[in-house]
Amino acid sequence: MTRPTVELWIRTLPTGEGEEHDELRRRLAALDRRGVVESVRVRTWPHEVVVDEPATARDSAIADRVREFRRWAARAGVALPAFDDRVTTGVGRMGPECTALRLPQTALAVRRGGRLQWVAPCVEDGVEHTPWEWVDAAADGAAPGCEAGPVLIA
Repeated sequence: MTRPTVELWIRTLPTGEGEEHDELRRRLAALDRRGVVESVRVRTWPHEVVVDEPATARDSAIADRVREFRRWAARAGVALPAFDDRVTTGVGRMGPECTALRLPQTALAVRRGGRLQWVAPCVEDGVEHTPWEWVDAAADGAAPGCEAGPVLIA
């Protein structure tokens, strides 16, 4: 059985902030050590990313990832409202006006065999699911894309 890989996306924060991210990383690392997941990759993204014409390769890669999340959500019948907050940037002296997507502070992407299985935060049947819920469910072997059986997380 192929174990899932997990990407934890976190918004870059000012130095000294982000303790909630530290705890989530610790819990994911525990899942990795116990063999529930194949690997965990922590990635950062900015507060927002330009979607009209991404300025950098990193912006383009993040925009591509968000499009992948949206395709998965359409197939899975879930909503991704945390990825719907668009803002206009570059107004006034800041350069040409463009549309940017405000990114969630924390997101989780679960893959199995390279195929996207779950994204959080998401809304399924009117119920919001968070990255924390996925981690808790994975410890019990009941998370989407993770059927490993109960595992104690210290």
